[in-house]
Amino acid sequence: MDRQTLSQAARLGTLALLCSSACATGGGGGSPYASTPSGSGGAADSACNPLVQVEGCYGNSQMLCDNASGTWQLLGVCEATTVCGENGLGEQPGAFVTVCQTPPSPAAADATGGQDVVGGGGGGGDTVGGGGTGGPGPTTAEAVCARWKQDRSDLAEGTFSGNMAACDPGDVSESAKNNALKLVNLYRWLVGLPEVARAPDLDQKAQACALIMAANGKLSHTPAQSWKCWTEDGSLAAKRSNISTAPGVTSVDRYMVDSGAHNHDTLGHRRWILSHSLGPIGVGSTATKASCLWVIGGTGKSQAPFIAWPPAGKVPVKAFGPYGKESIDGTGWSIQSDSIVMTKAKVRILDESGAELPMTQWQLGGGYGSKYALGFAPSGWKAEGGKTYTVEISGVAKPFSYQVEVLTCD
Repeated sequence: MDRQTLSQAARLGTLALLCSSACATGGGGGSPYASTPSGSGGAADSACNPLVQVEGCYGNSQMLCDNASGTWQLLGVCEATTVCGENGLGEQPGAFVTVCQTPPSPAAADATGGQDVVGGGGGGGDTVGGGGTGGPGPTTAEAVCARWKQDRSDLAEGTFSGNMAACDPGDVSESAKNNALKLVNLYRWLVGLPEVARAPDLDQKAQACALIMAANGKLSHTPAQSWKCWTEDGSLAAKRSNISTAPGVTSVDRYMVDSGAHNHDTLGHRRWILSHSLGPIGVGSTATKASCLWVIGGTGKSQAPFIAWPPAGKVPVKAFGPYGKESIDGTGWSIQSDSIVMTKAKVRILDESGAELPMTQWQLGGGYGSKYALGFAPSGWKAEGGKTYTVEISGVAKPFSYQVEVLTCD
């Protein structure tokens, strides 16, 4: 069996197995989110989801998501002169095939990484602060607070021109789609990542996805053709999108908090928004009942060594719980990377006196916007405006630390 056939079998042979328990989430009293779409590969024998994954890169190894075991298996190793890369599969939405390719020259690479400040924190590693890790980022408290207030001055969801009874996806106001985009770029700016744009064709497909979710009153990344208002475009977008039972603008804030027990092990919605590869995106919404945010298959090439949320640098305290319900102090802080292996990492959070604060940490599943990631949550305390917290990461090849300066912005 050739590799393409093997990849298709790994994906298609798993649909019946997983859909009965993992595909659909009702829109009732629970969390409004289903599982996030996934991308990159993981280490051999680590868990994967064959429903939305086929192949992925793990370092320079080509990995296959095995449908029988639900784990990553070694497919091949790229030669030393090449690097493993992932290409989106047009006929397998949400999945990737791997290729060994010649790496770009330094002159052609996207240079968006920020400068690290060497210090004594993190066991003699790098201390990162002042503007995030993906670019220049915000440098003053005044700049952060001004942009936070300006970009959130209009959070209107717009109006829906479609008709669910007639399965007409219509559209949502251009201003509402721009409001959602504005929030995505606000969060990326806070961590020092490049902004992204919307693509009209992705907006159209995401709109078809939002119609399916709203018409059926539930969520699925693989809606069955028997679902009301099912279309190929909507089904494709479901596989490549963060999906929500809330409208498009509100959902961006909710994705960043990532509440719900089923999101605890990935914090994947947030990680896709803060991923290196993001962009362009598509925004679809019915203005009241459901929305889809296309995030998979982007062309971004940021080179940030790691991305943290809350970020390294200055951040408004309201960013911890922007929609007024749950907070990331409850759902978890996170750090993600495509280059720093964190399977044995240990996190510490220190207050301004240098005292270690109680917390819990856990490994986050690979392939949700980054190869590697950790979640960690305060235990018995919450972040406060006007205070600075130091996060130390050990158990990695090069230990490092960064500071989170929490602003009141009042």
